[in-house]
Amino acid sequence: MISGERVAVIGAGTMGHGMGFALARKGYQVTLMSRKPSSLELARRAITDTADLFLDHDLMSKDEREETLSRIEMTTCLEKALDGATYVFEAVPEDLDTKREVLRQAERFMLEDGLLASTTSAFVPSLLTGSLTRPERFVVAHFWNPPSVVALVEVVPAPITSGETVKEICELLQRIEKFPVVLKKEIPGFIGNRLQLAVLREALWIVESGAAGPAEVDQVMKMTLGQRWARLGPIEAADLGGLDVFLAISDYLGKTFQPAFDPPEILQEKVSQGKLGAKTGEGFYLWSDDRARKVKRDRDQALLQYACGSRRQSGAEKP
Repeated sequence: MISGERVAVIGAGTMGHGMGFALARKGYQVTLMSRKPSSLELARRAITDTADLFLDHDLMSKDEREETLSRIEMTTCLEKALDGATYVFEAVPEDLDTKREVLRQAERFMLEDGLLASTTSAFVPSLLTGSLTRPERFVVAHFWNPPSVVALVEVVPAPITSGETVKEICELLQRIEKFPVVLKKEIPGFIGNRLQLAVLREALWIVESGAAGPAEVDQVMKMTLGQRWARLGPIEAADLGGLDVFLAISDYLGKTFQPAFDPPEILQEKVSQGKLGAKTGEGFYLWSDDRARKVKRDRDQALLQYACGSRRQSGAEKP
């Protein structure tokens, strides 16, 4: 049990109530705030459903379920929500002016040495700090939906955010069994959403071009890249496949995109330096023969498990 530390979550939508559950499950006293009583009622039902799901999958006991639910308080009063809060998370809709105003008001009522975080999924933190008097204590902590389940959280400091603030938010996230990934500098959309929208943009262009329908595009993703990327990120997969191969593919395919693009300079530099990935011992990562074999074995094992499961679901395997 964590004592003496209260957490306020402003916004009771999907992200807000999911974060509240994740924090309360690990012992924090959480106050979930929304100006609409109806939103709080929906949040209460959703949190109860999530607790039941965790119970059904043996991820918490009945006692833990009851203790988790008892740690979550709800209110329509911002000042009450922030009273004594060590950590404050803003989780209101993605409107820049709304977020700025909520953050400004939050800073007025929260503990002076408390930590203020936004869960924005797109805005760079420097866009949100203008009205703050203690911007060094502000950071973006981008949870992924559903935050009760997904472990990764993107941590994005503003240029003025202190190193102590980044350290503190990462320690909090680790205490609730989240995996913080800290960006070296702020960029719109951070890492995940830039990757997600880049894939979606091309997926929709394929459909728009008439080359394939939505179902075909989704099936290709689910049965190939989706499975591979669950074990290997795109850069690690390129290292394994050979950066010279990916450079050649990029050089050709890049001309067919709209708009057309040249291969990234960083990829060209690696190839010109002879750093081609696993086959030369270095690419974007360092590779020993043992590491390459292990990564490939783990990848292949995961793909085989998926393939066998897909065959069972489709009835392809005989009894």
